[in-house]
Amino acid sequence: MRDSYISFSLSRCNSFLLLLYTFYTLKLELFSLFYMDDKTVRHTIRRTRAGLSQSYIQQSSSAITDTILAMPEWKSGKSFAFYRSIQGEISLHKLWQEAYVNDQKCALPYTLKNHTLEFYPFTPTTGFKRSRLGILEPKHENIPPIDINSFDIIFIPLVAFDSSCNRMGMGLGYYDRTLQDHWRGLRIGVAYDFQRVPQIVAKEWDVPVDRVITPTQVFKNPKPRDYR
Repeated sequence: MRDSYISFSLSRCNSFLLLLYTFYTLKLELFSLFYMDDKTVRHTIRRTRAGLSQSYIQQSSSAITDTILAMPEWKSGKSFAFYRSIQGEISLHKLWQEAYVNDQKCALPYTLKNHTLEFYPFTPTTGFKRSRLGILEPKHENIPPIDINSFDIIFIPLVAFDSSCNRMGMGLGYYDRTLQDHWRGLRIGVAYDFQRVPQIVAKEWDVPVDRVITPTQVFKNPKPRDYR
């Protein structure tokens, strides 16, 4: 019991330290984000994220990974869609490893010229090539894409989010177009705490996520959908 209490206390302490580091070391102009347009918000957050230290990225990614591993949807899931992190994004590398060890299927997105995504399987032996966006994508010669509605969880990168789980992406609309026909499976956005903004005014074509997980909190969409 005492060891469990100490472990819990250390976890709470680490979360608190992450928040302190975000607000006092990064010196983000978070309060001014409310007055910025979408383009400026993207630029400000992406620039800050790209300048994060590896230790901060690893600590934040580890905290998010621990939260996901404890989720019932992860434990019962058989197939997941991931992404390759770039420019300081949260890394899900440890989740890939855990899924592979447990014989859970993994997939990564492949960008198409019509600004949509297809998902292809990958394993530790999968070859990759760099896309025109600079992202490593799985080689998939003679391999059909995976039906997007076969995934139990789709992990989605984001630039900014609000507490209602509205998501701001890179501005190219790949995920929004792809998810228009998506109905089954949990959509989870992962982000740093500092990527949260007061409000995102969703456009007609924007597709929200079901949850956003940060190193210290889990946000749930106030308008839940049946994703099972």
